[in-house]
Amino acid sequence: MPLSHEDRRKLAEIERELTRVDPDLARTIAAGRFPMLRPILFGAAFLAGAAVLVGGLVTTHAFPITGVVIAVAGVAAMTGAAGGLLREVRTMLPVFSSATPPWTLPGTPPTNPPTTPPAPGGSRRP
Repeated sequence: MPLSHEDRRKLAEIERELTRVDPDLARTIAAGRFPMLRPILFGAAFLAGAAVLVGGLVTTHAFPITGVVIAVAGVAAMTGAAGGLLREVRTMLPVFSSATPPWTLPGTPPTNPPTTPPAPGGSRRP
């Protein structure tokens, strides 16, 4: 049974409110059934790039220029896959996606990062 106009309006209002209140949850829900598919594909692309890199290095013995071109293509594929995987992980983990530093406790205002005390016997001035 299709939704009435009033029900669709209420649903759209609830979706807007959810996006405003908790954008991470809204993004997770909007991702659909396979939220881990993209990271798995990026991981597979990284492994394929590593295989191409090894193939290029092996090919270098017989055909030096061709082998180098293949190896560079493998490194490029690995770099792109690693960047995509890092971006996906940052969106999945709230610690990386928030603007608040990870050392800030929830409900407290942001402060400067923790500092390490000077080493004993550090810089002494006479």
